[in-house]
Amino acid sequence: MNREPINKQNLSDTVAEKLREYIRSSDAPRSLKLPPEAVIGESMGVSRITVRRALSDLEQEGLIQRIHGRGTFINPNISKIKATITPGQDLHQLIREGGYESRNELISLETVPADLHHAKALEIAPGSPLIKVVCSYYANDILAIVSINHIPEGLLKTMPSREEWGTHTSYELLRTHAGLLVTNECITIQSKSRAEALTITPAAGEFDCDSFLCMTGTSLTVENKPALSGQALYNTNYVHFQMLRNIKAF
Repeated sequence: MNREPINKQNLSDTVAEKLREYIRSSDAPRSLKLPPEAVIGESMGVSRITVRRALSDLEQEGLIQRIHGRGTFINPNISKIKATITPGQDLHQLIREGGYESRNELISLETVPADLHHAKALEIAPGSPLIKVVCSYYANDILAIVSINHIPEGLLKTMPSREEWGTHTSYELLRTHAGLLVTNECITIQSKSRAEALTITPAAGEFDCDSFLCMTGTSLTVENKPALSGQALYNTNYVHFQMLRNIKAF
């Protein structure tokens, strides 16, 4: 790997993205074993702990396999995988990996009182103000994903502009306007009918399908505190998920 020091902000995310680029490059699969953590850290100017966190993310995505006593290897099957079920993933990238052009629109931005579901998920009092953000994502101008996020207003030190809500992810805005880094999510995956999807958001009426994959979850900070409660509806005519599983033989 070429030596390329990186910005100190959001280190593990940046390291993970650099490694994704390396892994998906044409030359990387020819040498399946990645350099040791210390070598990767030195090449990017970060600590081994930061590298280890980034590798954990890539392992969850199925891009690498870590074998005790042997090292870290690029998964030879990554060329077969277009999109993995990874919470918090870049929705634009998810659509592009399906072979489509991607764009998004901010459907609505409003302050709403927390109902019992969101109050419990976010560990706040019912009725507390939430910022509700609804965005649509298109694959070649066909609606592929609708994202609905709820963020406690009290977490934000400064309020993002409407333009920021439409051009940045909620995770980015939590980082820049609340100083919070979301590191993991707890999600539930279900199928939803058109009627059920319409009860979640009227925007589902624009979909050209009658059933959807729905991911519902709570995003947690590095301190394991809930910061966002959200749902996403996926049109699986255009967004296809795959999963690699590590099988341990005993």
